[in-house]
Amino acid sequence: MPVTLIAGGVRGLGRAAAEALAEAGHEVHVTWRRSRDEAETLARRWPGRVWHLDLDVPAAGAELIGRLVAERGGLDHLVVAAGDYSSGTLEALAAAEFERLWRSNVAQPLELFAAARPWLRARRGSALFFGCAGLEGHPGKRRSAAYAACKSALLSLVRSLALEEGPQGLRVNLISPGWIPHAGAHAETLARAGQVQIPLGRPGQPEEVARAVVFLLGPGAAYVSGANLSVSGGL
Repeated sequence: MPVTLIAGGVRGLGRAAAEALAEAGHEVHVTWRRSRDEAETLARRWPGRVWHLDLDVPAAGAELIGRLVAERGGLDHLVVAAGDYSSGTLEALAAAEFERLWRSNVAQPLELFAAARPWLRARRGSALFFGCAGLEGHPGKRRSAAYAACKSALLSLVRSLALEEGPQGLRVNLISPGWIPHAGAHAETLARAGQVQIPLGRPGQPEEVARAVVFLLGPGAAYVSGANLSVSGGL
């Protein structure tokens, strides 16, 4: 049974992925930072597999990975579904806000991956990061430019990690959801004006993202690395 850690797995798209991976036969461990109520509820179902993690605390990621590996004997997959979102124009963007987005969406995911890397290599496993739809070609954004810039940087780093880790048998990919309304999502995700632009004519569902996560971590994607899988209805 593969051991899989999902950072940000107690709510939203991370939670949907956790549920789907558990159904697919993974021993799923999830982390939370602020969602205490959801974490306590999930911990009753998955005792010993719900971990508090605040990556603003130095070395917290490495400490958690060490404890998890000591208990379970290894780690097969890492999924980083956590990452703060911010909307607004670049004119109104404060430097501190951009720094916060960069830490949450780029620096901290890489720090967590670095801590997990030796164990993922040992099992020739995989790492999967969450991006957002519309990264290819680096188009301009009216309301989410800073967030998209961070995710674009993450995509570039994911592809570079795939090059570095390929010889070790470690796969690294990105999944990029589009308009997927879910509990805890930003209000813009629920806006009808954005949804009408989707070629398939409807917003997505968390379960549709979750199924794509199961694929990317499964044997069917054993030859997939450095990919950006857009789950966006063609947007």
